Formats: sequence, C-alpha cells, structure tokens
Amino acid sequence: MFNSFRLPFSGFKKRRPQKYKVLLQQGPVEIRMYPKTLKAKLSVTGNLEEAFTTGFKTLKEYLNGNNFKVKKMPITGPVLQIPRADGWELDIFLPANMDPSSAPKPINRFIKFEAIPQRKVAVMSHYGTLSQKQFEKISGELQEWLHAHNFMTGSVARVARFTKLLNLPIFFKQEIQIDVN
Repeated sequence: MFNSFRLPFSGFKKRRPQKYKVLLQQGPVEIRMYPKTLKAKLSVTGNLEEAFTTGFKTLKEYLNGNNFKVKKMPITGPVLQIPRADGWELDIFLPANMDPSSAPKPINRFIKFEAIPQRKVAVMSHYGTLSQKQFEKISGELQEWLHAHNFMTGSVARVARFTKLLNLPIFFKQEIQIDVN
C-alpha cells in the first residue's frame, strides 16, 4: 500500500535508463559502450528549449498510446536532442525488445524509426538548466578532451536529458554526448 503513495509534486513516470557499460572514466568524462537499440525520432525547429518542449510532447504522446496499436510504452531515458542544420532532432529509445516491425506505428507521420548499432559514446554530465551557450561550451570542452586523448569523434555533440526530479532546476540532469570511434 505504501508503495503506491505518491506526493503531489512527484507526478512523473519513472523512466528506465538505457543500459550501458563504462569503458573509461577520467575526470569529468566517461566513455561508454551502448548496445544496439531502436529509437523514435522527430525533427523540430526552435531554440534549444523550445524544440525540446515541442518535440518531447509529441514523442511522449506516441509513448502514451497515440499510435495505431494504442499501446503504451515506458520512456527509456535519456531523451536525446541533436542539432541539425534546420533545427533539432529529438530521439526517444524504445524498449529493448522492440524492433522496427514490432514497434507500434505512430499516428503522427513525422515520427520515424531508426535502428542504432552498438556504439561507443563520450559523455560529460551537467546539472541545472542548460542554455544554448552552455551546450556549446560543454560540447567544446568534451571535443577538446577527446582530441587531447586521441579519440576520433563519430558524431556531432548532442544533449541527453533525464527526468527533472521535483522540477527544481538544480536537479535537472543532462549530458553532452559524442559518439567516438
């Protein structure tokens, strides 16, 4: 009975974190190995925060059953936000047991699927709100660290966003991630 008790300000669903293996941890940087997975993605316009708000709402509706199977799925964190020439791409990872043929077809025709192979990812964590300027600064620091340690980058920098615990900005966890070869 106590397990079902929820405080009024804790109205968020628990997200399952995407599994990974830490290969190297040095200072503020981690190098991780992620398994292959399937993501649902959506292109959006706007600045960093506007694009996230708009895109995440649409992707969350898909996960909450706005699909042709009317099937709800848990959010597998993090939610990725990737800069593109014409805006941003927002990605959510689908449950590990899904592939493109078993994932519910989205009603929103702008949501697409992409299979992601196993990959090595460099990560720097950030707590608090994240502005475009901070994203660029931390991305630059991560790229400098990778260059200094002889890692070849395999993608542009992206933001990985996690649950906003209690909606207090000091608890917002984000990571800047870059694929490495």
